[in-house]
Amino acid sequence: MEIRTALILTLLLTLGGLATLQAQDNVEDTACADDLLAVEEVAMAYLTSGQTGDVDLLRGAFHESARLQSVKDGRYTEWSGQEFISWRRPGKRSEYEARVLSVDCAGTAAVAKVELVFPDRRYVDYLSLLEIDGRWWIVNKIFHTEREVF
Repeated sequence: MEIRTALILTLLLTLGGLATLQAQDNVEDTACADDLLAVEEVAMAYLTSGQTGDVDLLRGAFHESARLQSVKDGRYTEWSGQEFISWRRPGKRSEYEARVLSVDCAGTAAVAKVELVFPDRRYVDYLSLLEIDGRWWIVNKIFHTEREVF
């Protein structure tokens, strides 16, 4: 692994709070490290959008065809990313702690695991991303909700 890649990964682990980063030593480490950074940036745009009330950040993170899924009260639920974005009100901020737990990539596909902790619930989201026309987009979000006071 070249020194630049090792430094980037160390910086991500230290500053980004990432639990795991996986880069293949034998296949373009620098490109994969750059992709990991780009994927984390998209995940952070999603997380920051609710904290700041910036709906444009959310729009810039989710592909127009994105889908969201979860299981609520034992029942499967699904909706479009466009519906999800339409529920957000510009300027309406939400108070929660958020962090990227892990990022992994392989070529044009990536996954990010993120956590959002509200006073009364915790979300763990798994974001599937694809690199489309040189840009990373969230194309799918599955999530789990824990409703407890933390």
